[in-house]
Amino acid sequence: MAEGREHMERIEEQFIVEPGGTLTIDADLGDIRIDTWDENKVDVLVEKWIARYSEAKARRELEDVEVDVSQHANDVRIEVNKPRWFKRNRVRAKMTARVPGSFNLDLKTAGGDIEVADLQGNVKAGTAGGDIDIGTITEGDVKASTAGGDIQVRGGGRETALSTTGGNITVDRAEGGVTARSTGGNIEIGDTGGNVDTKTTGGNIGIGRVQGNVTAKTTGGNLETGPILGNVDAKTVGGNIEIDDVQGTVNTNAVGGRVTVGVQ
Repeated sequence: MAEGREHMERIEEQFIVEPGGTLTIDADLGDIRIDTWDENKVDVLVEKWIARYSEAKARRELEDVEVDVSQHANDVRIEVNKPRWFKRNRVRAKMTARVPGSFNLDLKTAGGDIEVADLQGNVKAGTAGGDIDIGTITEGDVKASTAGGDIQVRGGGRETALSTTGGNITVDRAEGGVTARSTGGNIEIGDTGGNVDTKTTGGNIGIGRVQGNVTAKTTGGNLETGPILGNVDAKTVGGNIEIDDVQGTVNTNAVGGRVTVGVQ
């Protein structure tokens, strides 16, 4: 159907599931948004649209981007595939789904942002060209990577592993440990219940209260932590290191800056 100056197609499906299943999205293009609700159902909406320069041609190009939505037992899968010859990428897409509050996610897109609401379960998210925004995740692990954007996690799970080659990483807090890698931005991690392992080649590192050990390295900024209950290994080339109270051992090296350490 045509909407304004764009031509749009929608695919809507709904599946009955039980909590604890998995929603998998594997898309060659498009944004992904996942919400939760109290229903034991997965509600799916896939939208494709293109500038309406010719209705007939727009329909053909939309049809060339194939969408397959299926269910197997308690799992739901969405695939969005474009032909190999489809280079200009005029078609845009968005995958929106609502899942039970206790569910697992395996999300991948080659060209868009990923947004996930608060959830109980495991979350795996990857994009080659966008930002990742994840709510509070409980009773599960979080793994997210992007080659071209920022990563924000409001509440990390039992283990949280994040990487970006072109942006910042922010974790407000985490149940367990956090691993974070960036080659082009700052890393900010709040209070965590496990070990913290961070590395960036282009920014500052800030870490809150940590229940475990801390390994932190940056080659382009300052490094600052809150109280650490375990050991600390901190290095920077091009900035200062400031560490709050530490109960364990401390190993620091600052090339081009000063080191300040408080010890309980």
